[in-house]
Amino acid sequence: MIAFMSLLVNQVNAQEYIVIKLHDLTKFKGRILSSFDSTGVLLSIEGNPLLVKYDQIRTIRFKSSSKPYDQGKRNGRDEFAQFEKGYYHSIAIGLISGNDNSDISATIVNGYKFHRFLHAGIGVNYDRYENMSAIPIFLEGKGYVKKGKFVPYYFAQLGYGFTVEDRQNNYYAEYDSKGGFYWKFGVGYQINFYKTAMAFSVGYGNQKTRSEYVTNYYQPWLSSYYYGDPIEVSEKRSMRRVDVKISLLF
Repeated sequence: MIAFMSLLVNQVNAQEYIVIKLHDLTKFKGRILSSFDSTGVLLSIEGNPLLVKYDQIRTIRFKSSSKPYDQGKRNGRDEFAQFEKGYYHSIAIGLISGNDNSDISATIVNGYKFHRFLHAGIGVNYDRYENMSAIPIFLEGKGYVKKGKFVPYYFAQLGYGFTVEDRQNNYYAEYDSKGGFYWKFGVGYQINFYKTAMAFSVGYGNQKTRSEYVTNYYQPWLSSYYYGDPIEVSEKRSMRRVDVKISLLF
């Protein structure tokens, strides 16, 4: 034990970060807070001291890099904080485009990383169309095809969109628009940093809406001042659009 501790002290003098794996496969990664003593190893995990006893330790590995302990390569493969389990948040802005119109689209998602290759969350969009705007609330699933700094991914969104800012109203008719089922599928490319990431995505989706209104049609053959009987109209629409977005994840 004395020889082992002496070797560790020499390693401490040359190394700054350490990775400790316990017998139950729990793993601790952090800055060495003080020298080894007869009890165990005292680490600093995100600013909090932690004493790991010798009888719990299975392996100890030192990091010579001056980068934070969980950056760089481990076992020959890149590792980044985005792929650890836990909560994540993302904000995105871009353009939503149809046949003859493009307008703004914005997204906020709060989710959980169940696995390095599978994330899921709840999100809300603001999609501005030519005649109205919609606010879909949706569930999102996202899958990554590999891990590393540059990562392709795919995603799906399913939910319900509420219509707002009905801009169809005019002198002849006043519209009452209702929302409906919303879906979107797409692919993206994510660039990972230490605790944040930037992503670019392309998606194709559909927002169902229904517009109801009462209109009077001008009938010039009767009178220039006669508009005929009111007509009640109900229109169902499928707002199919392509959107391109840039996102920030943290």
